[in-house]
Amino acid sequence: MIRNILIALLLAVLPSYAHALDLHWAWGSRSLAYSSATRGTLIVEASIGEPSLPGEWRLAWTAANCGPLSVVLDTTYTDTLTAQIAAAEYQSEADQAAGVSRVEFQGKTNAFVTSARYVFDLPQGASGEFQAFAVKVSDAHPNGIVVRSPIATFNGGTSQSMPPTILSASGTQPVDRLALDVVGAGLATTATATLVAPDESWNVPLQIDSVTDTSVTISGNVPSELPESVLKLTNNDGAASTMALAAAVCRQYPGIEFPKFNAAVYVDPNPGADTKDFAFFYNHGVTTPGLFHLMYIRSIQVPAKVETTLAHAWSRDLVRWTVDTTAFRYGLTEFPSDAARWDRLHVWAPSIIKTGDGPSDSTFMFYTGVDRSNDQTIGYATTKGLDTCNTQWDRHDAPVWTVLSNPWMSRRSSGGRNCRDPYVFAHPDTAGVYFMVYAAIDSATAKPDTLFQGAGLLRNVDNGKLNKWAHVGHYKSALAQQNGGIREIEGPMVFPDHGSPASWFLMFSNPGGAGDFNSYFERQTIGKAAWDTMGWSTPATRLWTYANGGPSDSTVFGWQGTEYLKGPNNTEYLAGFTSQGVSHVFSGNPNYSNGPHLAQGIAIAKLNWTGPRDFGMGVASVSVINAEGSPTAQVGVRCVEFRPRSNRVSWQITVPTAMLVNLRVYDLLSRTERTVLDRLVPAGATTVTWDTRGNSGALVPSGMYYARLTFDGGARVNALPIVR
Repeated sequence: MIRNILIALLLAVLPSYAHALDLHWAWGSRSLAYSSATRGTLIVEASIGEPSLPGEWRLAWTAANCGPLSVVLDTTYTDTLTAQIAAAEYQSEADQAAGVSRVEFQGKTNAFVTSARYVFDLPQGASGEFQAFAVKVSDAHPNGIVVRSPIATFNGGTSQSMPPTILSASGTQPVDRLALDVVGAGLATTATATLVAPDESWNVPLQIDSVTDTSVTISGNVPSELPESVLKLTNNDGAASTMALAAAVCRQYPGIEFPKFNAAVYVDPNPGADTKDFAFFYNHGVTTPGLFHLMYIRSIQVPAKVETTLAHAWSRDLVRWTVDTTAFRYGLTEFPSDAARWDRLHVWAPSIIKTGDGPSDSTFMFYTGVDRSNDQTIGYATTKGLDTCNTQWDRHDAPVWTVLSNPWMSRRSSGGRNCRDPYVFAHPDTAGVYFMVYAAIDSATAKPDTLFQGAGLLRNVDNGKLNKWAHVGHYKSALAQQNGGIREIEGPMVFPDHGSPASWFLMFSNPGGAGDFNSYFERQTIGKAAWDTMGWSTPATRLWTYANGGPSDSTVFGWQGTEYLKGPNNTEYLAGFTSQGVSHVFSGNPNYSNGPHLAQGIAIAKLNWTGPRDFGMGVASVSVINAEGSPTAQVGVRCVEFRPRSNRVSWQITVPTAMLVNLRVYDLLSRTERTVLDRLVPAGATTVTWDTRGNSGALVPSGMYYARLTFDGGARVNALPIVR
C-alpha cells in the first residue's frame, strides 16, 4: 500500500484566494478505469462560484499494487488557463521517507488561477484514490476551516484510509516545552507524533493531547533552541504526513526586570546567540492589541559567526516576551542558488515604520543587506500586519539606496562599500512625508587606511510612498574631525526633544571607541528641525557621561546601538543593545542559572524629561556583545585538548588583565551540565580541564554541548560534539 501527499503552491506572481476545491480527471469524471499502464491527467480546480484556487493546498492519495506515484513534468502543454507544474521535489529526507513532496505551479497569465493539472503514470493492475485539502478563510471563519474535494479514483479505488494530512502547524515553546496546534484532514487516525531531523539523524517522540478529524494538539520536551526540524504524524497503517517547523514555533519565556529602576532587558533564549542592531516598535497587532516589538540581528556565534536572520520578539509589558527566532530569513543558507541577491550574505540593522493607522496600511521594515562582495545597501520588506508568530514579510527584490546613489558617499572598491543602518521617521506635522537617516563613509575624508563614517539624510520622493528616496544632505557635524576623534558612526537616529519646544537629538554609536562609553548625541539648535543637517552641537556628548556621570549608575553602560520609541499613553523609551557591562543577579530564565550574570540582550529604559533639553533614565542592564576595539575583544577561549573518550576536554583562556571569568558547559537544552571555572584569573593564559562529567558526577552522554565563557563585558562560546 502506497500513500503520498503533494504540497501544492501557486507561485507568488499569481493572485489567489483560499476557497473550496473540486477534483476530477481531465474529461470531467471522478473515476478512471484502465487495463494496461496509462497516463492520467488529474485536475484540481476552484469550486463553482469561487474566484480562484487557494495559494496552497494538499493532494493526498493512497494506492495498491504499485510503487510510489510521482508527477510527470509535462512542458508541452499549451493551455494558458490551467496552471502547470513548474517544479517538484522533496524538501528533506524526512519528507521523502514519508512520501511528502512540494510541487510549485506556474500559470501562463497573471489572471486568477482557477485550475491546475497533475499528470501521473499509472501502472497496470494498480488501484487507488486522490483527494485535495485546503484551509478556507472567510469573514465567518477568520481562523479558517478545512475544506476538501470529492474523491477521484482509478480502477475502483481502495479500502485503505488516506494518510493524515497536515495543512498548518503553529505553536509556542515556553523554554523547553513545545506545544503545537495542528490543522489538517484525517487527523483522527493519528497514532504517533514525532519531531525528526530533516536528515532523519535524530527524533523526539511527542505526546498527543487531543485529536479530532481536523485538529490535533501535541506537546513534548524539546531543546530550548529548537533545531531545524520536521513534525511527523503517523497512523496505525504506517501512513505519515510531515511539515517543517522552522518557522512554525515561537519561544516563550520571562524576561529580566529591574523594578527599582523601571527598566527591563530582553534576552535571547539561546546563550550562544547575540542580540545586535534592532528596531523598537509599538502597535496594535492584527490579533493581539497593544504589543511592543523588537526586530533584531540574531548573531549566531557557533560554529561560526552567522548574521542571516532577523528575530522578532514581542511583549505587552516589556518583561514577558515571545520570540520567533527565524522571523526573517534571507541569508546565505536559505537561498543558496540566488548568488547575486543584494542581501545574500547578511541582513542587518532593521528600522520599522507604519505608513498609516488603518488595517490596510503597510508596515515597512528597512534594513541593510550585504552581498557576496561585502557591499552594503539599504532595502525593505513589507507586511500588512506586524503581529506575532509567523508574520509574513514581502521582501523587495532590489535595494532603494546604495553608495552609487549620491556622491557624498565613498565608492571605494576594496573591502566592501558602506551604506547601512537605516532609521526611518515620519515628519511630525506633514502627513505622508518621511525621512531616513543612515550611515556611510564620507568621500571627502575616506582614505585607504581610515574609515571616517558619517550620517546621511534622505526623504521619500512621492508623498505617502516609501519605495523611492532622494538625497537631502549629510550631517557634517557628525564627521570625525568635528567630534573629538570619533572615526566611525553607526546606527544614527533622531528623536524629538520634548523637554523644550522645536528641538531634536541626533544619537549614534562609535564602536571603535571605548567599549563601555560608546553612545553619543548632538542637540539641534532650537527652532531647527531634524531634517536640517546644519546647526547641530559639536563636539558630541557622550551618553554615559551625560546621563549618569559615573559608575554609581549603570543605566546606559555599554550601550552600542540606540532606538527611541514613543509608546502608549505618550510614554517615551530609549533602548540599546549592550556591548559591555557589569553582572546582575536575576532568576526566572531557565537558560541562565540563578546568580550573577551578564544580561545578554537589549536594555529598555523609560525616558523622562527633566527640564529644557534634558532627560534622565532608569537603570538597565548590559549584554555580552563585544564591540570592535573594546578591551574585552582581546579575551579569548580555545579548545587545546579534545579527548572525550578519555574524559578530557581542555581550554586555554586568554585575558588582557586579571578578571573574574565563568566557564560553564551546557547541553542542547541549554541546561548547565557543569561549571568548569568560576574565579579570578591572572592576565595572560590559563588552562582548565573538564572531565566530561555533569553535576551529578556521571559522564555526560554523547551529544552536542557548548562551553560558554562569560566575563564582565562579554562572552565566548565553543561547540563540543561529544561522541563516546
